[in-house]
Amino acid sequence: SPSKWKEMLAQNQEKVVVDVRNQYESKVGHFEGADLPPCETFREFEQYAEDLKTKVDPKKTPVMMYCTGGIRCEFYSAVLMEHGFENVYQLEGGVINYGIQEGSDHWLGKLFVFDDRLVVPISDEKTEVIGKCHHCETAFESYYNCANMRCNKLFICCKECLKEYVGCCSSDCQNAEHVRPYH
Repeated sequence: SPSKWKEMLAQNQEKVVVDVRNQYESKVGHFEGADLPPCETFREFEQYAEDLKTKVDPKKTPVMMYCTGGIRCEFYSAVLMEHGFENVYQLEGGVINYGIQEGSDHWLGKLFVFDDRLVVPISDEKTEVIGKCHHCETAFESYYNCANMRCNKLFICCKECLKEYVGCCSSDCQNAEHVRPYH
């Protein structure tokens, strides 16, 4: 449950908190001290599980994993258990449920969501901005798709850089053949 999760986060015992969301999701918000595996595919998570076994004792170390709504954790927890991890915990209902029940304790930043909003707070409490502009690294949390239609990469960008790069993620994309008009 989210309250048990909050308790475990507050304890000083050895544990691993694993964010199994995509990197673009964790860039704008994640739990304090979370491990953010650089995995883009399920197969890469298999390698992450193998590597994690060399860093912690899979029989003793609790692994707390979370995702947005709790679905991805089902798949990834099975992978960890197949690799010998015995104390695997999932955040029931994901970050969304945690925010509803526990607020933003132990949470940094905002939550990436898959609708037009893209970034939302997990509760009514104010949180610091942890996202950084892709170009200048200013603290910012607005996502855009690259205006180069062949790239279309999702990236965080401040208003000044968005204007300077005409909505593109790089100068190469800015000079590409198929660039959507930026307004």
